Amino acid sequence: MDLRRFCTGKRMSGLPLGSAAVIFLTGVICLTVLPYHIYIEGAGVAWIYAGIFVVLQIAYGALSFRLMRYARKNPGMYTIPSYFKVRFGLGEPFRFILAVLYSVLLLIVFSCILSSFGRIISRFDVGNYIICVIIIASIALLSVTCFGFGLLAKAAVPAAAVLALTICGIVAYSVVKMGLGTIVRNTIWSDIQGSVSDYINVMMKGQRYLYPEEIVQYISYGLIVFGFIPLLSVFIASPTARMVKRGRRTTAIISIIVFVGASFFGGISRALLYPMDTHNSASDYMYAIAFKLFRGDVIHNILGVGYVTSMILVIVTVSGILLNVIVGMVASDILAPIFIRKPKNSEERHKKEQLLIILVSIFVTGLAAFIACGIRIEVHLLTFVIVIICGIITGPAMIVSLYKKKMSGEGLAAGMLAGLIVYLGLENINVIPSKTGMISVGKYIGIGSIIPAFVISLAVIMIVSRFTYKEDKNRENMFEEVKNRIV
Repeated sequence: MDLRRFCTGKRMSGLPLGSAAVIFLTGVICLTVLPYHIYIEGAGVAWIYAGIFVVLQIAYGALSFRLMRYARKNPGMYTIPSYFKVRFGLGEPFRFILAVLYSVLLLIVFSCILSSFGRIISRFDVGNYIICVIIIASIALLSVTCFGFGLLAKAAVPAAAVLALTICGIVAYSVVKMGLGTIVRNTIWSDIQGSVSDYINVMMKGQRYLYPEEIVQYISYGLIVFGFIPLLSVFIASPTARMVKRGRRTTAIISIIVFVGASFFGGISRALLYPMDTHNSASDYMYAIAFKLFRGDVIHNILGVGYVTSMILVIVTVSGILLNVIVGMVASDILAPIFIRKPKNSEERHKKEQLLIILVSIFVTGLAAFIACGIRIEVHLLTFVIVIICGIITGPAMIVSLYKKKMSGEGLAAGMLAGLIVYLGLENINVIPSKTGMISVGKYIGIGSIIPAFVISLAVIMIVSRFTYKEDKNRENMFEEVKNRIV
C-alpha cells in the first residue's frame, strides 16, 4: 500500500466520505456527550451541536471543491501540511514543523478517546480499564495497518446507519411509551404550561433560560469544523465534484437524524435515570442507559443491543480514522522526505512506504495507549485541544488560503501563532475583577474565546500577507485555475 492510498483511500465515493465526516464529528458527541450533558444540564448545550451542524454544511461549500482540485492537480498532496507546502511553496522545514505540531495535538486527542471510551467499555464488565484501552487501540491499529483510510471510511457507513437507526428507534419507542410532551419537557428542563415565550425559548440549561451571549458562545464551537474536516483529508480524498456533493448531502441527512434524535435521547434518559447522579462520569451514564434498556421488555432489549453495537462501531471507526490521520502525517510529512528520497522504482518505493506505515502505526498506537493508561485524561482536555488545533490553528488558515490569492507563508505562520496566543490568553489569564474574584477576559465578554481568536487570526494572516507577499506567477496561476475550474 502506498502513502497516497493509505491516506485518502482508493476509488472513494460520496457516501463513505460523508459518513466518515459525520461519524467523526457527531458520532461520539451525539452518542455520549450531548445526551449526557442534556441529562445533567438541560438542552442549552444543544446549541453547540447546532453550530457544528450548520458550519459543517458551510465548510463543505466553502472549502471542499477548491481543496479537492488542489489535490487532483498535485498527486503528492494528501495531508494538510502537504497542502500548505503546495499552496505557498514552503520548504521541508516548515512542513516538518507543521506536521509535528498537528501530530502531537492529534496524539493527545487519540489518547483522550482511548482513555474516555476505555472507561466506558470497562463499565460493561468486559475487563478492566487498561485491558479495554489496549483492545480498542489494537483494533484501531489492525484496521489502519491493513486497510488505511479506504476501508475505514466505508466502515463508517454501517456505523452511521446503526447509530441513526438505534437513536431513532429509542426515540420512537419512548414517544409511544411516555408521550411526546413528557420527552420534550424532560429535554428542555421546563414544564411548559402554555406560555408562548416558553414555547419559543426552549433551550434551557440548569433550569434557567440561556443568555444571548451564551447562545453565541455555544454556536461558535461550530468554527472548529473549518479545521476538522480538512484535517481528516475528506476533501482531498474526494475524486470528483460529484462525490463532494454526494458527501455533503450524506452529512446533512445523517447529521440531522443523529442530532435531533440525540437531543431527545437526553430527555428520554432523564425519564429513565433521574435522579441518578452521573455528574462526574459519562461512563456511568452510558452504562446505566444500557442497563435500563436490557432490563426492559423484548423491544427494550433489542434497542439495548443496538445501543451497545453502535457505541462499539463508532469508537472503532473514530479511533481508526484518527490514527490513520496521525500516521499519514508522520509517515508522509516527517519521515518520508528523510527515508524515501530516491527509490529505484515504484515497487521499491511502495515497499518502503508500507514498512514505514506499519512501524509508525505501531509506535503511535503504543504511545497513545501508554499515555491513556498512565494518565487520567479528562474530557475537557479533549475539547480544549480540538478547539486549538481545528478552530484556532487550522480553520482561519484554510479559509484565507483558499480565497486570498496573495497570502504568504509568513502570514500563515503569524496567523496561526496569533490565534493560539489570543485564545490561550483570553481563556487562562485572569485580569478582570468581578464579584467572585478575578476572571478571564473570555468570561468577561461573555461569548468565550473562540470567536475573538478566530477573527484575530484571520486579520493577522491578511495583514502580514499584505506586507510580506512576493509575486509568484506559478502559484498565482494555480490559484486561478483551482478557483475557476469546472470539474
